[in-house]
Amino acid sequence: MTAESMLIPIPSEIVMPLAGILAKIGSLNIYLIITFGTVGNLIGSTILYFIGKYVRNPFVEFAVKYFRLNIKYVKLSDDLFDKHGSSIIFFGRIMPAIRSIISLPAGFSRMNLPKFGLYTLLGSIPWNLSLTLIGFYLGTNKSFILKFDYVISALTFIIGIYYLIKYIK
Repeated sequence: MTAESMLIPIPSEIVMPLAGILAKIGSLNIYLIITFGTVGNLIGSTILYFIGKYVRNPFVEFAVKYFRLNIKYVKLSDDLFDKHGSSIIFFGRIMPAIRSIISLPAGFSRMNLPKFGLYTLLGSIPWNLSLTLIGFYLGTNKSFILKFDYVISALTFIIGIYYLIKYIK
C-alpha cells in the first residue's frame, strides 16, 4: 500500500481483496490488514507529498516553458487546495487512479501537512476496509471484484456531481 501511494503500480484493488481472502482462510488478521494498509497509504502518500512540495518550482518552470502551462492554473490549484483541500484529499482517496496521484498536487500547493495526514487516513480507511471485506466475503466471486472499480467510480462521480451542483449554487 505504501508503494501504491507513491505511484508504483501495485493496485490496492488486487492487494487488499487478496489479503481479505487470506484473512478468511485464517492466514492473516483482518484488523491488522486494514490497519497496516491504511498506515501504508499514509506513509506512501506523505512521501509523495514531500516530493511534490520540493519539485514544485522546477516542475512548474518546465511545464510553463515546454508545455505552455498558464501560470494562472497553478494559482487556481493552490487556491483550491487552500479552500477545499480536506475534501479533495478525502474524496480523492476513495477514487481509483486519483487516489494514488492526489498527494502530488497537495504537496505542490503546500497543503497543511497535519490536515493532509488526517484526511489521508480518513479517506484511506473506507477504501481499505471495503476492499478487504470484499475479499473476505466475496473472494471467490471474481466477476464482482473485477467490477468493483466501476462501482466505486460511479459512486464517486455521483457524489462529485452533487458537490459540484451545490458549489455552483
